[in-house]
Amino acid sequence: MQDLSYKLIAEGLSPERLSSYAQDGVDQEAALARYLWNIALSESLYASLHFCEVSLRNTLHSFLSQQYGEEWYDSSQLTLTDWGVREVQSAQSKLIRAKKPPTPHNTIAELNFGFWTHLFQGDYHSPQGFLPNHIKSIFPFLEKSRHKPKEIKRSLDAIRNLRNRIFHHERIIHWKDLQHKHDLTLEVVRWSSPELHKLVKLIDRFPAVYSQGIAPYMRPPQ
Repeated sequence: MQDLSYKLIAEGLSPERLSSYAQDGVDQEAALARYLWNIALSESLYASLHFCEVSLRNTLHSFLSQQYGEEWYDSSQLTLTDWGVREVQSAQSKLIRAKKPPTPHNTIAELNFGFWTHLFQGDYHSPQGFLPNHIKSIFPFLEKSRHKPKEIKRSLDAIRNLRNRIFHHERIIHWKDLQHKHDLTLEVVRWSSPELHKLVKLIDRFPAVYSQGIAPYMRPPQ
């Protein structure tokens, strides 16, 4: 690759961003190929992350609505943590600023992935909360031996961390357990719906992109 071409690319993407792909002293072409592969991997993980986040949100909303009413986040029977309350208030404030009614449907859609994962922490254990007694109702296809809120939250936090890195355009190609995190994301989808699990696998491109490695991107731009 010509130095001038790489310089122009680096200016568009920022030298600091590209330099993080050349910390071990690889040449410019390899650094750019790593960057492109990182984008391709991030793109290929979108489908599994999308299904995981949406299915978790809808599964929890459906269960909590049955237990505490459609506006369960305001129910006196289920006390959210202070952080949880602030997240709901922030979501509804965003809706109001966007001139959208803060209905349960809109509120639920506005809450981020972190809100849903935090519902598995100790604050929501019995007798005040709904865990762990109702895990089967939330995840009917999760094996009984794995009905452990702490382990569930650990898994969800790992997926959330991957999601946040991807959505903030950060590097993931150096993660040794990327295959495991992808498989875990699909597994969480299966906990609530084997049908959705089959559906996401139809469009799941991660296995192909990951197995091909960096080779398809080791070409200078034309």
